[in-house]
Amino acid sequence: MLLTFLILILGISNLVNSQIIFDNCPGDETINNTGSFPYPYTIPVITATYSNGMTADVQVTSSPAVIPGIVVNFGLGLVLNLQYTASATGETDVTCEFSVTFLDIGDPIVTEYPNDTTSDTDSGQPTALYNWTAPVATDNSGTVVIFYKTYGVTFSSPSYNFPIGGSVVTVNVSDLSGNSVSGTFTVTVKDNESPMIACPTNVTSNNYIGEGYGLVNVSTDIGSPNATVTWDPPVTSGNGTVTVVSSPYESGDMIPIGTHVITFTAIGSAGNNETCDFYIKVEDQEAPDIINCPIDMTVNTTSGEAFAINVTWVEPTATDNSGETLVPVADYTYGDNVFPIGNTTVQYNVSDSAGNFNGSCRFVVNVKDLETPSFNGTCPSSPLEVPTDPPPGNRPIGEMFATVSWTIPLATDNIGVVMVTNNSFPGSPVYFNISSNYDMNVTYVAQDAAGNVAICSFLVKVVDEEPPFFFECDNSTVYINNTHGENFAPYTWMEPRNSDNILVDAERSTPNFAPGQDFTIGENYIIYIIYDTSGNQNSCNFTILVVDIENPAIANCPNNTASITDNGKYYSNITWTPEPTATDNDDVVSFERTHNSGDLFYLGVTTVNYTAVDPSGNVAICLFNITLTDTESPTLDCVSNVTVYTDLNSATANISWPIPETTDNSRLEPTLTSNYEPYTLFNIGTTLVMYTSTDASDNEETCTFNVTVIDNEDPIFDCPDNIMTYTDESQYYSTVYWNVSVTDNSGNVTYNCTSESGDQFDAVWPIIQQNVSCMAQDPSGNDASCFFIVTVDDNENPNITCPSDFNVTTNNGRPTAWIQWDVEYTDNTKSLYNLSLTGSGSNYNPSGENFPIGITTLEYTATDVFGNSDNCTFIVIIRDIEKPMLNCPDSIVNVTLIGEAYGIANWVEPDITDNSGIIHVNMSNYFSGDRFYPGNTTVYYFAEDPYGNSVNCTFIVTIFDVEIPIFDPCPSNIEVNTDTRLPHAVVNWNISVYDNVGVFELDSNYAPFDTFNITVTEVKYVATDSEGNEAECTFNITVTDTEPPEYIGCPPNIIVMVPVGMSNISVTWIEPAATDNAGVYNVTSTHRPGNTFEIGTFTVTYTTFDTAGLNTTCVFEVTVQDTEDPVFINCPNSPIEVVTDEGFAYANVSWDDPQPMDNSGMLTVTQVNYPGDSFYVGTHSVNITAEDEDGNIGICTFLIIVKGNILLLCTCCVNKDEAYCSLNNLL
Repeated sequence: MLLTFLILILGISNLVNSQIIFDNCPGDETINNTGSFPYPYTIPVITATYSNGMTADVQVTSSPAVIPGIVVNFGLGLVLNLQYTASATGETDVTCEFSVTFLDIGDPIVTEYPNDTTSDTDSGQPTALYNWTAPVATDNSGTVVIFYKTYGVTFSSPSYNFPIGGSVVTVNVSDLSGNSVSGTFTVTVKDNESPMIACPTNVTSNNYIGEGYGLVNVSTDIGSPNATVTWDPPVTSGNGTVTVVSSPYESGDMIPIGTHVITFTAIGSAGNNETCDFYIKVEDQEAPDIINCPIDMTVNTTSGEAFAINVTWVEPTATDNSGETLVPVADYTYGDNVFPIGNTTVQYNVSDSAGNFNGSCRFVVNVKDLETPSFNGTCPSSPLEVPTDPPPGNRPIGEMFATVSWTIPLATDNIGVVMVTNNSFPGSPVYFNISSNYDMNVTYVAQDAAGNVAICSFLVKVVDEEPPFFFECDNSTVYINNTHGENFAPYTWMEPRNSDNILVDAERSTPNFAPGQDFTIGENYIIYIIYDTSGNQNSCNFTILVVDIENPAIANCPNNTASITDNGKYYSNITWTPEPTATDNDDVVSFERTHNSGDLFYLGVTTVNYTAVDPSGNVAICLFNITLTDTESPTLDCVSNVTVYTDLNSATANISWPIPETTDNSRLEPTLTSNYEPYTLFNIGTTLVMYTSTDASDNEETCTFNVTVIDNEDPIFDCPDNIMTYTDESQYYSTVYWNVSVTDNSGNVTYNCTSESGDQFDAVWPIIQQNVSCMAQDPSGNDASCFFIVTVDDNENPNITCPSDFNVTTNNGRPTAWIQWDVEYTDNTKSLYNLSLTGSGSNYNPSGENFPIGITTLEYTATDVFGNSDNCTFIVIIRDIEKPMLNCPDSIVNVTLIGEAYGIANWVEPDITDNSGIIHVNMSNYFSGDRFYPGNTTVYYFAEDPYGNSVNCTFIVTIFDVEIPIFDPCPSNIEVNTDTRLPHAVVNWNISVYDNVGVFELDSNYAPFDTFNITVTEVKYVATDSEGNEAECTFNITVTDTEPPEYIGCPPNIIVMVPVGMSNISVTWIEPAATDNAGVYNVTSTHRPGNTFEIGTFTVTYTTFDTAGLNTTCVFEVTVQDTEDPVFINCPNSPIEVVTDEGFAYANVSWDDPQPMDNSGMLTVTQVNYPGDSFYVGTHSVNITAEDEDGNIGICTFLIIVKGNILLLCTCCVNKDEAYCSLNNLL
C-alpha cells in the first residue's frame, strides 16, 4: 500500500485598487500527496505589472520571505500562507495572498497481520490471556497508529483476556492523517481444563454397616435384595458452570447386592469432565428360609444290599430375600443315596451367594432289614451225583464208595453277617448202593443277624461211572510182513485179562478176532469190549498191520537215445519198441508213463519215466533219456547308419535305434549282445556299433553300423544378474565381486570381460550405472556373450551417539530439574556430503533445559544424502521423591453403645500437604463419626502425590464390650428311651444365644443330634462373646434301656450221622450271636459246639442277659442218627461143604458162630440155625440177622451143602425108598 498525503493550497487574490496588478496571483491550493514526505514544492514566481501593462519599478516581495522558483520540502499537514506584495514608487502596494496545504491521502501498508491462533484457558479461569505480535505496518508519513477491537472493546496493547470460544479481533492501522486499513484474526480459546470434584463423604442407609478404605458397607433392606442408600451431593469447582452426573445410581436409589462403583462425573461448560468414584458394597446378611422339610420315614433295605439305595422324599424348597433361585443341599442326595441299617439323620443346608446359612431342616431315615439270606446259586443241584472214588495209590481198580465233596454253599446277606449250620461235611465217604435212589441228604441253614433264614438242601447219589479195567492191554500196532508171494500173514497173541471195582458182566465181553487167524495185507483192528454190571464199558484195541514188502516188476525198459532236430525245426519224433510192462504179487494199482513212443521231443534232454505202483505203495520205475541237439545258426537283420546332433548342454548324444530282429529255428529267443545299447551316450565323432546273435546251442550271427555325433551348440554363459551393491564398510566405494563362468557341451571354452571381479566401483550421488561385458567361443566356433550392470549405492547408516539416559530427581523444592548434554554423529561419506540432524531433540537446547517431572524422550536422527539414517534416543526421567506431609490424631478409647454391637469415635480430620502442590490420592479406611466394633481398630490415612510418593499415618480406636451373652432360652431336662437296637439315643434340642456383638464362641460338651449312652448326662453350654464375656446354660439328658437282647442266627435243628464204627459224634455249629442295644452282660448255654452227642435227640439252649437284666433264649435240637448197618465178624465162608454123617442122611454141621457188632452197641439178633444143627443132603441157606435201635440191619448169609457119601448111596439104594435114594444120587 502506498503512503500518500494531500497538500491543500488555499489562495486568495486580493487586488488593491491600484494601478499595479499581479500577473499570476494564484488562489489557495491543496496538494494531496500519496508519496513520501517531505513533499518537494516549488515556490511560485509571482509577477506584477501596471494595469497599463507597464512593468517598470514594480517590486514583488513575499512574506514570509521566500525565494521564488526554488524547491522547498514541506512536511505532512503543513499549511503555507504566502503573501506577495507588489509595490512601485508612487503606487499603492498590491498584495497577493494565498495558502498551500499539504495533505496525506495514502493509506498505511500492512505487510503481516497476526495469524489465527488457538489457546487453552488459563488455569482455573474461564478465559485465556493471549499476547500476540503487533502487525508489521508502514506509512508514507513514517508514523502509524495501531489499535484493536473485539466484543466492542477498543484497545491498543497486543494482549487481551479472551473468553472461551472463537473471538474475532479487528486490527485497525491508521496514519496521522486519518488514512487507515484494517484486517482481522481469530483467537479461539478452548477449555481443556477439567472441573474439580470431591466424592460424597456422608453416606447413609437403613442398614449401615461401616466404611473403610473408601468402601461403604451396607446390608440389604429386610426381605429385599436391595439396599436404599443416600448420600450428599459431591463438591465441585471449575472455571465455568459444572454439571454433575451420577452413574449408575443416584442418591436414594435401591442398589442391588454386590460391590458397585458409583461414578460422579463433573462436566464443565466446554464438555470437559472429571470423575470421582466411591464404592458401595451391598451385603446380603439375611439367611434363606427352608420350606416343607420332610418328616421322619422308615424304609426297607434295597434288595441284596446292607443299606437302602436311592431313598426318595419330597425335597424341601428355599426362598431368599436376594431373589436367587436356591436349592437346599443335603448330606444325602435325593434319589441318589445310600442309607445304612438303623437311623440316619438327613440335614438340608442352604446358603445364598452371600454365604448366609440355614441348616435347620433335619429328619430321620430308619432303614430296616427284612431280606432273607441267599445262597446265590451256590447250593449244589439235587441230586448231587458223585462217582465212586478212583483207585488209591498204584491200584488200577477204584473203590466201591465215593468220597463226596461239594463246594460249600456260600450264604450271603445284604448286611453281610450270616451264620450257617449243616448236617454233613464235604469229604465224607458214601458207599455205592445200587438199590436206593439216594445215599445221603445234606442240609445247610443260613441265618442273618436280623433272624431271616434260608435253607439249602440237596440229595447225594453215589454212581458207578468207573469202566472195567484191562490188564496187559497193549494198544500199539503190530507190524508183520506178508507171506512171500501171498497177500496175507497169520498172527497169534495173548488175550488181555480184566476186572472191575464192582463186577464184570462176562457174558457181554467177547473179541472180534481170535489169536492164530490169517490177516490180509493192510490194517486189521482187534477189539475187546467188556461191560460191568452198571453198564460201564471199556475196550482194548490193537491193530495188526500186514505189510506188503514186495515191489512190482517192469520188463522191456528201453536204453538212452540221442538225435538232432528236424531241419528248420526245434523238435523231432522219437520212437522205441517194445513197450515196457508191469506185474506184482498183490495187484498193480497203476502203471503211468510221461511219454509214449512216437511223441514229439524238443531240444535238450527229456527223461521218459514209466512208474508201476501196487496197493501198498511199492514202486517200480523205468527211466531213460531222449537227447535232441540244434546245429543251425540264428538270423539277424541289422540297422542303418545313424547321424545326430549332440544333446542340449551335453558333449554327447543319447542315441536310440531299433533293436535288430533275430530268430532261431529252436523258437527260443537267441541271446543278442552289442558293444553299445540304444539310449547310450555317444561322444562327438563316429562310433562303430556291432551286434552278435547267439542261440542256445552257441550258433552265432553278427552285423555292424556307424553312429555319428555332430556339435552345433553355442557356449553358455552363467552371467551374473545385474549387481546392486553397497559401499564397503566405512568407505565411499564398493569392492564388487561376481562369478562369471561359461560352459560348452564340448567342455572346452575361453572368455574375456571388460572388468574383473574385485574391482572398486565408486558410489556417486545421484546414483549411476556401470556396464560389464564378456565374450566366449568354443573349439567349434560357436560363440556367446554376457552383459550385466553394476550399481553402487550407499546403505551405510550414519553413526549417531546420544548421551545415556538421565534419571534424576527434581531440584529441591521444585517440580523440574536442569539437564545438559552432547550428541555426536559421523558418516562414511562425511568428506563428500553434509549430514542433516532432525528429531524431537532438535527442539531442545543441549546447553541446558529445565525438564518437568515425568519422562521426556529426546530423539535425534542423522541422515546422509543417500537417505541412510541413524537415530538415537535418550530419556530424561525427572522423579519426584518428596513425600506428602500427614499427621494423624491420637488414639481413641470408647465402649459399645447399649444394646448395640458398636461404638462411635470422633476426631479432627488431618491436614495433608505436598511439595508438588497436588495430592493424587487421599483416602482413609474410616471417618470421624463412623461405627467401630469391639476391639482395636486401626484407622489408616493415606496420601499419595501423582508420582507415587506416599505417606500414611495410623491411630487406634479401641471399643470395649461389657455386655454378657443371653441364652434364649436354656433347654429343660430331657428323658428318652434308647433308639431301636442301639445302646444309646440320638437326642435333639434347640439352643439360641443372643449377644449385642454376636456370640464369638459357643462351646458345649454335647451338640443336638449327638448320641447319648444309657445314663444321666449333663449338657453344658458356655457362650463367650468376642470380648470374653461369658454365660452358662446346663440341663440333664436321661437315656433308659427298655429293649431285651436278641439272638442273631439262632441255629435250626441239626441232624447229623454218626461216623462209621462210632456211637457218638462231635457236633459243631455256629454259635448264635447274642446282641443287645446296651451290650450283653452274661451268656449261658447247655451245650457248646464240639461237644460229643450220643445217638438220639438233644435240646440245646442258649440264654443271654443284658446289663439291664433283660434276657432272651435260643433253643434248637441236635439229632444224631445212626445209618450204619451192623456187621458180622467171622461170618463163615460160603459154601460150607460136608458129607452126611456116616450112616445118616444128614450131617451135624458146626461153624464158628459169627459175632454181630454195631457202632451203637445195642443189637437184636435173629437166628434160625445154630452150630451143631443137622442138615440133610442138599443145599441150605443159613441167615443170621442183627438189627440196631435205628432199624439198621446186618445179615450174615452162607450156604451149607450136604453131600451123601458112596457108602450111604449104596446103602440107601438097598435100605431106603427109591425117591430118597434118587435125591441123594443127585447130590
